[in-house]
Amino acid sequence: MHNLPSKLRADGKEDRDDFVVVVLLDLDECEDCRAFKNALVGLLDLCESKPRTLFRFAIEEIEAWFLGDADALKSAYPKVNPEILDIIIIPLEYSPFLI
Repeated sequence: MHNLPSKLRADGKEDRDDFVVVVLLDLDECEDCRAFKNALVGLLDLCESKPRTLFRFAIEEIEAWFLGDADALKSAYPKVNPEILDIIIIPLEYSPFLI
């Protein structure tokens, strides 16, 4: 997180229409997600050229869906159909943008 402002400034220099920065954070313990998001959006004001940025929060077991953690999903939802997990979860070696 401490590098986020400099990364956003650098990403703001990217001159491509298809370039979007996605910041995904785990906020299980956040007291006020709305205030935290406002603070994050405020970081964009530090950028000379603001990158198109999406701030997204994973709360509770939602991050398991984003990150494809089948074991976490099975632990949180013991009745989940394993065949469905095999369909929706992309193995990490095929997900270079999640690393």
